[in-house]
Amino acid sequence: MVRRFILAEADVYLQGFRPGVVDALGLGQADLRAEKPALVCASLSAFSLGGPNESKPGYNFLMEAFGGLMSVTGEPDRPPSRVGVPAVDFSTALWVAIGILAALRRREATGVGCTVDTSLFETSAVMMSFPIAFHLFTGEVPHRWGSGSSGMAPFQAFAAADGDLAVAAGNDRIWRKFARVLGHPDWPEDPRFATPAARWENRAVLVAMIEDVMRGRDRAAWTAELEAAGIPAGPVQNVAEMLADPETAASGILAPAPGRPDVQLIQNPLSFDGARPPMRCAPPLLGDFNDDFLARYGGDGEG
Repeated sequence: MVRRFILAEADVYLQGFRPGVVDALGLGQADLRAEKPALVCASLSAFSLGGPNESKPGYNFLMEAFGGLMSVTGEPDRPPSRVGVPAVDFSTALWVAIGILAALRRREATGVGCTVDTSLFETSAVMMSFPIAFHLFTGEVPHRWGSGSSGMAPFQAFAAADGDLAVAAGNDRIWRKFARVLGHPDWPEDPRFATPAARWENRAVLVAMIEDVMRGRDRAAWTAELEAAGIPAGPVQNVAEMLADPETAASGILAPAPGRPDVQLIQNPLSFDGARPPMRCAPPLLGDFNDDFLARYGGDGEG
């Protein structure tokens, strides 16, 4: 049934089973492409095909650990943390989409499809490109810096009266402006904070001094003053705050599903000629398309 559907209508066949599973189901990519050479097949796996771990299952959490992402996420004096969203899963989906689009573009020229392979591990490795480059050039193992960034200070989230505020004052010019807004124009003259290297070396002292000042006002007041001075800054918002922010409404990225005004969904983040592609339909309920699919392709149990 599924095989008939793929051969009759599909341009792209995407599967995420462990190696060998689709072959046992009669849905092997090589067999399908032999019958339909124009088919683009895409395979998502936990580890790279042909490697020592290719048959192992994978989860976003495990790949954040195995691929090194957790080792650079979290506070320096705390255990490693995973990213708050399934970043490896999301990124792998984007990479396979890019591969599929490239394969379809090539098919336009050649008439022949291909097989696109990627894995959670390979995606996690690409996400670690900056820490990997740092290690390969310096021989040092990258550390966790919380909300900060290695080698730059002050460049992190600071506690204000009602929450945290991210401030990016990573160079001397912005640092001097930031110190003036904080009411301490003398700080950049202090040898401990006069250069980027010195500020990084003395960041613990510097962060404590900054937060002593910033705790006296709320995020909105600090944000307005910092932005007026040309200092990149913004509140660390929770989900409810982000959704209520005027920026979210202006972007139009949150919208009701077609026919389901009670269901609000985040839409495609791309716009084409100023227009965001509309949602075609609401998420289907379980079994919504069963009758139509079975009527068209049968239910005799064939793969």
